[in-house]
Amino acid sequence: MGMIVACGEGAAAIREVHPAGKRRMAALDWAQGRGVAVGDRWC
Repeated sequence: MGMIVACGEGAAAIREVHPAGKRRMAALDWAQGRGVAVGDRWC
């Protein structure tokens, strides 16, 4: 399972992230730890 991120005219399914200097982790674990909510915009 992962998260869906809207981008341009479509969307991307993100299952895993690898923050700089840290270990790979599940995208949902990362999002919950960072306080990401539906509707947030990333620049």
